[in-house]
Amino acid sequence: MEQKGDVSSVELKGKDGEPGMKIEASEKGVALPPGFPKDVPLFKDALVIAAATIGSTFQVQTTFKAPMAEAIKFYAEKLKSEGWIV
Repeated sequence: MEQKGDVSSVELKGKDGEPGMKIEASEKGVALPPGFPKDVPLFKDALVIAAATIGSTFQVQTTFKAPMAEAIKFYAEKLKSEGWIV
């Protein structure tokens, strides 16, 4: 585990050259992982507080101040417009 300022991170290498895992987290926010899909929208004013890359899979955790119903509506509409099945 590594600590740089407010960001905690851990990186594990995969065996036999396979992609590994990298996780970054901070209450003050972290960047989206390199290669994060452009067709996955982020809610307005969302702060990414954790980002993980596990092989070719991405996972992000965000926080925001809007009501949850507003976020659910946003994601239902935006993901559908990007071709996702919701």
